[in-house]
Amino acid sequence: PTRCVLCDRGERELCEPCFTHASGPPRVERLADLNLCVSGANPEAVVTMLRRVKDRGQTRLCSHLARWLEPAVRLALDGAGLTVDHVALVIPPSPARSWRRRGFHPTAMTLRRTGARPLGLLGNARRRCDQRDLNAVAREQNLIGAFRVRGSVAGVPVILVDDVVTTGSTLLEAKRALEGAGALVFGAVSLARVP
Repeated sequence: PTRCVLCDRGERELCEPCFTHASGPPRVERLADLNLCVSGANPEAVVTMLRRVKDRGQTRLCSHLARWLEPAVRLALDGAGLTVDHVALVIPPSPARSWRRRGFHPTAMTLRRTGARPLGLLGNARRRCDQRDLNAVAREQNLIGAFRVRGSVAGVPVILVDDVVTTGSTLLEAKRALEGAGALVFGAVSLARVP
């Protein structure tokens, strides 16, 4: 039997009252020199659901996360004057060991369920630690030179997509790598921003 991941009642993995209660309009914030469009979802609800997806393989929750992500993606596209057909939506890659453990990328799965297609323009350039237990300074140092660009991206308009932004070091390092190869990074999207 399926129970709601947030209230432990109902017969769906996320009941409609909980979805509605945790929802809100997306907003634009600044992350250094990057416009970050954050979904209006309650950050605690997002983190709870992402932990279930990442640690327990409850991938059906990605469909509900996509309902929050899609308006934020639209806001980012509108703000940059782009359409989904004329932009590369790029997700910074997970550490290789996370990919091997799970066998899927939760953010990519969620983005696909919005109807958009992520492009794998970034790869891992070196090994790095899981960011979860690192402080802000350690996160930044952990990511220096962590990504490499795949293929030619000169002049390609890009919007970065991540699940949860804490310090923003992942998005900023992805932006640095892409712009260093000539891509045009117009902004970023996230399900939640958690200080």
